[in-house]
Amino acid sequence: MGQAEKSGHQSDSLQGSRRRPLKRIPRQFYTLEFKEEAVSLVVDGGLTVAEVGRLSISHQTLRNWIKKHRSTELAKEILKNVSSKVKLTHPGN
Repeated sequence: MGQAEKSGHQSDSLQGSRRRPLKRIPRQFYTLEFKEEAVSLVVDGGLTVAEVGRLSISHQTLRNWIKKHRSTELAKEILKNVSSKVKLTHPGN
Protein backbone atom coordinates (compact mmCIF):
# COMPACT_ATOMS: atom_id res chain seq x y z
CA MET A 1 0.00 0.00 0.00
CA GLY A 2 1.26 3.50 -0.82
CA GLN A 3 1.61 6.30 1.73
CA ALA A 4 -1.51 8.13 0.50
CA GLU A 5 -3.59 4.97 0.74
CA LYS A 6 -2.42 4.25 4.30
CA SER A 7 -3.25 7.69 5.65
CA GLY A 8 -6.41 8.13 3.63
CA HIS A 9 -5.34 11.55 2.36
CA GLN A 10 -6.02 10.72 -1.26
CA SER A 11 -9.68 9.85 -0.78
CA ASP A 12 -10.18 12.75 1.68
CA SER A 13 -8.86 15.29 -0.79
CA LEU A 14 -11.10 14.00 -3.57
CA GLN A 15 -14.23 13.94 -1.43
CA GLY A 16 -13.62 17.29 0.27
CA SER A 17 -13.14 19.36 -2.87
CA ARG A 18 -16.12 21.14 -4.34
CA ARG A 19 -16.04 21.62 -8.06
CA ARG A 20 -18.15 23.88 -10.15
CA PRO A 21 -19.79 22.24 -13.13
CA LEU A 22 -17.87 22.74 -16.34
CA LYS A 23 -19.39 25.06 -18.90
CA ARG A 24 -19.66 23.63 -22.36
CA ILE A 25 -17.95 25.81 -24.93
CA PRO A 26 -19.97 26.05 -28.13
CA ARG A 27 -18.33 24.34 -31.07
CA GLN A 28 -16.87 26.76 -33.59
CA PHE A 29 -17.50 26.33 -37.29
CA TYR A 30 -15.08 27.81 -39.80
CA THR A 31 -15.51 28.18 -43.54
CA LEU A 32 -13.18 26.33 -45.87
CA GLU A 33 -11.80 29.69 -47.05
CA PHE A 34 -10.98 30.72 -43.48
CA LYS A 35 -9.20 27.41 -42.83
CA GLU A 36 -7.20 27.68 -46.07
CA GLU A 37 -6.17 31.26 -45.28
CA ALA A 38 -5.09 30.36 -41.74
CA VAL A 39 -3.07 27.38 -42.98
CA SER A 40 -1.53 29.49 -45.74
CA LEU A 41 -0.36 32.08 -43.20
CA VAL A 42 1.68 29.34 -41.49
CA VAL A 43 2.73 27.20 -44.46
CA ASP A 44 3.38 29.93 -47.04
CA GLY A 45 3.48 33.12 -44.98
CA GLY A 46 6.08 32.06 -42.46
CA LEU A 47 4.00 32.88 -39.41
CA THR A 48 3.99 30.63 -36.37
CA VAL A 49 0.99 28.67 -35.14
CA ALA A 50 0.94 30.93 -32.06
CA GLU A 51 0.82 34.08 -34.21
CA VAL A 52 -2.00 32.79 -36.38
CA GLY A 53 -3.70 31.40 -33.28
CA ARG A 54 -4.38 34.97 -32.24
CA LEU A 55 -7.23 34.88 -34.76
CA SER A 56 -9.16 33.13 -31.97
CA ILE A 57 -8.35 29.66 -33.31
CA SER A 58 -7.25 26.94 -30.94
CA HIS A 59 -3.59 26.08 -31.52
CA GLN A 60 -4.51 22.40 -31.73
CA THR A 61 -7.26 23.09 -34.27
CA LEU A 62 -4.82 25.02 -36.45
CA ARG A 63 -2.24 22.25 -36.15
CA ASN A 64 -4.89 19.73 -37.24
CA TRP A 65 -5.71 21.84 -40.30
CA ILE A 66 -2.00 22.11 -41.20
CA LYS A 67 -1.52 18.36 -40.77
CA LYS A 68 -4.51 17.68 -43.03
CA HIS A 69 -3.23 20.20 -45.60
CA ARG A 70 0.22 18.60 -45.67
CA SER A 71 -1.17 15.08 -45.98
CA THR A 72 -3.44 16.24 -48.81
CA GLU A 73 -0.51 17.89 -50.58
CA LEU A 74 1.55 14.73 -50.13
CA ALA A 75 -1.28 12.61 -51.54
CA LYS A 76 -1.52 14.92 -54.58
CA GLU A 77 2.23 14.61 -55.15
CA ILE A 78 2.07 10.81 -54.89
CA LEU A 79 -0.83 10.68 -57.37
CA LYS A 80 1.07 12.94 -59.76
CA ASN A 81 4.15 10.69 -59.57
CA VAL A 82 2.09 7.53 -60.06
CA SER A 83 0.25 9.12 -62.97
CA SER A 84 3.49 10.11 -64.71
CA LYS A 85 4.88 6.59 -64.22
CA VAL A 86 1.73 5.09 -65.74
CA LYS A 87 2.12 7.40 -68.75
CA LEU A 88 5.76 6.32 -69.14
CA THR A 89 4.96 2.61 -68.98
CA HIS A 90 1.84 2.89 -71.18
CA PRO A 91 2.64 5.57 -73.78
CA GLY A 92 -0.52 4.86 -75.77
CA ASN A 93 -2.78 6.15 -72.95
